[in-house]
Amino acid sequence: MSVKSVPIKRDVTPGLAYPALAGSDVRAPSVAAVVVCILLVALTLRPGIVSMGPLLTAIIDELGLTHTQASLLTAIPTLLMGLLALPAPWLAHRFGRDRIILLALIVLGAAIILRALAGSIGQLFASTAAVGAGIAVAGTLFSSYVKARSPTRIALFMGIYATAIGLGSTVAAVATGPIDQLIGDWRWAGGFWVLPALLAIIAWGVIERRSLAEPVAVSSKPVPRMPLRNPTAWLIALFFACNNLVFYALIA
Repeated sequence: MSVKSVPIKRDVTPGLAYPALAGSDVRAPSVAAVVVCILLVALTLRPGIVSMGPLLTAIIDELGLTHTQASLLTAIPTLLMGLLALPAPWLAHRFGRDRIILLALIVLGAAIILRALAGSIGQLFASTAAVGAGIAVAGTLFSSYVKARSPTRIALFMGIYATAIGLGSTVAAVATGPIDQLIGDWRWAGGFWVLPALLAIIAWGVIERRSLAEPVAVSSKPVPRMPLRNPTAWLIALFFACNNLVFYALIA
């Protein structure tokens, strides 16, 4: 007896690779909703680092940091952004990209709060490392999400993503100092940037609530290998390394 396969109807939003199974209570998000999600997540990927620059003097005075120790508050997250970008694809392959992005955003938000509450140098550095870890994993995987969700509009959506990251950096650099002066406490000024993280977590949970609820499908495809023997990849890495060196040196 032969069994006929029943085709599954899929509802695909134009320009977005987001199929929704027929009969599902969760509808595919609109292009506008995805753009808002991209903006909110991208805006929270830099303030956790950039906001430390205007607060260094107050932190040094309160916790008694040396200038070398103070420099680590921006150096540690920057280093982790490079180091933890390497295992991020494996984590996504093993546990699901959307779940890992959500976890990374939660870690980022929690670390910003813990850093604002730090009562010792060790707690300050540990929470700073957690900030860098959250940014590293979320940033690495979210760029792949942007490309996957809009395969026909990659340039446009990646442009929105990159612009939002730059905007978040600029706003944090400009606003942290005045917030500190207004409130008179570096802890409140630094902890203020948990608000964008909370908005990003909410937006991500709403947009990707269906994929977050689904069990992780074990893929038979191998995890892509690092292009260690590709000269072009090394040149691109060197370019971004020099670009980030100049940027973070200026905001430190």
